[in-house]
Amino acid sequence: MLSLQAKFNTIEKIAIKAGLSSKSLNLINKAKKLLGKMLETISFFWETVKHKITDLQLPKNLETELHYHIIPYYYFKIISKKASN
Repeated sequence: MLSLQAKFNTIEKIAIKAGLSSKSLNLINKAKKLLGKMLETISFFWETVKHKITDLQLPKNLETELHYHIIPYYYFKIISKKASN
């Protein structure tokens, strides 16, 4: 699988071939530069969630449900609201 950095390189090449404006290319480049910070933030979030769930000492099936279904649902619900603003 391609790394995220390689995928951004591919996106840039496609954007240039498509003749996107310099403003659009600058936004792609900005996102590429923020990639490391974004990954750090997401990692921190999920590590914090993992520890909080473990601290609750829930049954394993409920812990799994929270970690893989319920929390991701609410996480994406919150960030989608922020992204639309």
